[in-house]
Amino acid sequence: MPQQYKGLPVNSGNNNQHSMNEVILEHIYKRFSYITSKLSQVFIIRFDLHLTDSNLSPIQENSMVSAFFNNLIQKELKRGKAPHKHVVYSWVREVEKSKKAHYHCWIAFDKHKLDKVGSLKTKSGIYGLMHALWDKASRGGCLSIANGALDGLKVTNQLEKEKAFYALSYLAKSRGKGVRHDTKVRDYGGSRV
Repeated sequence: MPQQYKGLPVNSGNNNQHSMNEVILEHIYKRFSYITSKLSQVFIIRFDLHLTDSNLSPIQENSMVSAFFNNLIQKELKRGKAPHKHVVYSWVREVEKSKKAHYHCWIAFDKHKLDKVGSLKTKSGIYGLMHALWDKASRGGCLSIANGALDGLKVTNQLEKEKAFYALSYLAKSRGKGVRHDTKVRDYGGSRV
């Protein structure tokens, strides 16, 4: 049986082998609770950001991730004919065996205002937009959609809410977090709530 956090299941591994970083878990929970309380239908995209340049400092990496989210939200989602009023996101920096950082991320917004999901393969819709913005911010980095999340995570009822939080909680696993030498480097970040 999965562990729980504030009544929602947590992805701590098949045998609860992953310890969870409760600070990051609370960070995710606050944003998730906010968006699911504000909207009747939430669309969540779980994705990863990879960098090609291994000579970047962790602070430069953090800046690229911030630029990506700022461009996606302020210049795209909150503009246009049907601007998104409620948008939340979180990211966590992770370094494991390869010693190269990557970022686990998610973003959530109003499903009613999503024109089309599109495809990462054909670089269309929201996925195409995200790919183009990350390519520009990272100077050639790769954006990948988490396994099983190509259609997004939709939250319209309690069961979907539990499944979505379970998927997002993976970002809070302790392994690979805090591997840095500079205390100015952020291990996680996200939108304000």
